[in-house]
Amino acid sequence: MEYEGDEEFDLMVAEELRDVKEKYKILEILGSGSYGTVRKCKDRKTGELLACKTIKKSKVDNFENLRREITILESVDHPNIIKFVDVYEDEKYIHLVTELCTGGELYDRVLEKAESPEGHFQEDDAAILIRDILDAIRYMHDEKHIVHRDLKVQNFLLKDKSDNAQIKIIDFGLSRKDDAPFGIMSSRVGTPYYVAPEVLLNSYTYKVDMWSIGVIAYILLCGFAPFSGDTDYDTLQLVARAPLEFPSPEWDDVSEEAIDFLTKLLDRDPDKRPTANEAMQHPWIAKHVVPPGIPKPMPFKKRSISENDKFSSSSFFSESEKRSAFQKFLANIKVKKALQTVNQIMTPTEARYLGNVFRKIDKDNDGKIRVQDIDRAVEAGNFSNSVAGNLVQMRSIMYSTKATAFDIYPFLEATSATSRDGNGRAKSTAN
Repeated sequence: MEYEGDEEFDLMVAEELRDVKEKYKILEILGSGSYGTVRKCKDRKTGELLACKTIKKSKVDNFENLRREITILESVDHPNIIKFVDVYEDEKYIHLVTELCTGGELYDRVLEKAESPEGHFQEDDAAILIRDILDAIRYMHDEKHIVHRDLKVQNFLLKDKSDNAQIKIIDFGLSRKDDAPFGIMSSRVGTPYYVAPEVLLNSYTYKVDMWSIGVIAYILLCGFAPFSGDTDYDTLQLVARAPLEFPSPEWDDVSEEAIDFLTKLLDRDPDKRPTANEAMQHPWIAKHVVPPGIPKPMPFKKRSISENDKFSSSSFFSESEKRSAFQKFLANIKVKKALQTVNQIMTPTEARYLGNVFRKIDKDNDGKIRVQDIDRAVEAGNFSNSVAGNLVQMRSIMYSTKATAFDIYPFLEATSATSRDGNGRAKSTAN
């Protein structure tokens, strides 16, 4: 493995400097982002296949946050939480070794469902997934006293590509021990569609995770989020004030038990929200517990539906403004991932040049870049083949997801930032 740069750094997160390649054979790249690169690796002694997330030290803004995330990962052991194996650190890089998950993100399965004739997960399948999430959060809250604070469909990986793959909670970058005075936290963290209303008031407890689980369950059952605005600001305003609704026709066939479950988790009064253990006892969850000897459910299996169902569901789904807004949100995530990949492989010179090109292209100064703007950047830019190829891929993603534009400013901040935290968050946007 080749690393660029010749700068040296002191020990930051590990107990000693070690070469990760002594124990692990580093294999192919699984994914890249502004945070770094994830590769498959193989334990030279046991032959076990694992994942290695490599983070360049020069891109880490807050080592204390990264140390806290590693400490949390080291302390947890649950089948639905990513298993941490080891941390290696050399002069330039930090390597986090975890179990290998090859099934992709839950986000990708949600997007597949949203774009399919079904439009959403079947109720039985959704309940099984939510039960597993609840069990992991029950473990974190009750046994480890940890609050995740950023539960969302993007922060779950699937163990493999099977129809009954285990889901794994990942990314503990915003997590913390529940040791604040009286359990009250104040940092405004999270993601707009999933954040609990009390977070916006800068005073909240572990119950914020329960709200986020309610949002995830809502999305699985209907294909869109309960509070969806055209912008983050609009979405947060809806989170803060809008009533919880179950619009027709998307919710016509959903059971009263499921709606009652969601109503309890999405209660704006956190004191009335159930704990994870209490939510697991709810009839909608409890009835989906699979006894020993019964075949495991397959929540990710593609379902066939009748022609009548196709007509009634897909024709109505296409009319839903909320569904359209959330699909736009999901599409924007794809575009952002492509941007992160481009950012990761760029040299500083390429990043500065692309930033200047985008600024010149943004004639109306609204901070938005459109498909045709990317074409102009590729034509005008003196980029490496890999960067140009990724820009073309980004354009293709925008076409396929019907994304008309993306916000340029977070990208420019990321490409110009001299440092980031362990998850690639630019210094200017870190919490």
